Amino acid sequence: MRLIERIEKAENLFRIGEQIFVATPTYIIDLASGRSVDINPLNGWHSGNFFYKMLPDKVSIYDTSFNQRDFLYKDVEGVVVLDTYNIILFVYKGIERQYYITGNQVTEKKGPWWGHFLNKDYQFHYDENVSGSAKHFRCSNLLDTQTYWEYECLSGEHIIKNDFYLYNDMLLFLVTKPRERNDVANSNYIIVLDLNTGKEVRRLYTRGFNNLFDPVRGWFITIYADTQLHGEQKWYEIIDVNTGGTFFGGLNVEEPLYWVSPAVASLSDNKVYFADRSSRPSELIDTVPRIGCFNIETRKVEVCVPIPEADSLSINQILYNKGLWYLRTGLNEVLVFEE
Repeated sequence: MRLIERIEKAENLFRIGEQIFVATPTYIIDLASGRSVDINPLNGWHSGNFFYKMLPDKVSIYDTSFNQRDFLYKDVEGVVVLDTYNIILFVYKGIERQYYITGNQVTEKKGPWWGHFLNKDYQFHYDENVSGSAKHFRCSNLLDTQTYWEYECLSGEHIIKNDFYLYNDMLLFLVTKPRERNDVANSNYIIVLDLNTGKEVRRLYTRGFNNLFDPVRGWFITIYADTQLHGEQKWYEIIDVNTGGTFFGGLNVEEPLYWVSPAVASLSDNKVYFADRSSRPSELIDTVPRIGCFNIETRKVEVCVPIPEADSLSINQILYNKGLWYLRTGLNEVLVFEE
């Protein structure tokens, strides 16, 4: 690995398609072209494959080439961009309301809203503001003029985070049941529903919690290593939602790995790119983190190398694109390495 660039004041990294973006306190920058737009976490962010900026009297939407479209709405505090023609604006000042912009048509709805937008055809409604731990949701069309079905978690379970995946007319998400007194860990399951009917197709146990999802193969993937909690562990888990099959095995890495988690990993083609020491206990003697990649088809770690340039630092994000590795450290600095 050869370090070719350092980028300071990097608060986040995004990969959209074949482009890498970095968010600084004042700009979002396309690293390939060097172009930027003045968006910061206080006035905007990204939604799907788009960026947005909220001003007192308008909202600006940008595609990945930073082409701009303006919408003249006041006091907008939240934006969801589903695609070029379907945008939802949230206003909380005074009477809470949402503006559904679908092509040239605008629909206003009043009152609080809690839920998740899957795409231009489906949205999920929660009973209350519990986006990270909902126990029940209702599936409707985008404008909520038709309810399709409802889903209820089993007793004691709730949905993990707010991540839903659409794969071959199946809706995928994770639920968890908090551990009881004698349990070592929570019980986590991948739920597979028929999107058209809401019927459960599969319920698959997973050791993971922040599983990566491969939308091409229909696999949930976890890469995990730990020497802190229950002795040394190094393992992978791949769950195929097509068949319900689970593949579990050890990682072919001899060096100690102190903390590898899918929360600090990313998927590119057939490889998972991971970082060791995503959180670093202060008592560790070896303070140099490692980065690596795991081939999900051969189920082998192909690279696992130390990064002395990040000595004593945690790795908070890792992305790969076109032969370059992008690491964001705990100092909010991006290190770019060439293979």
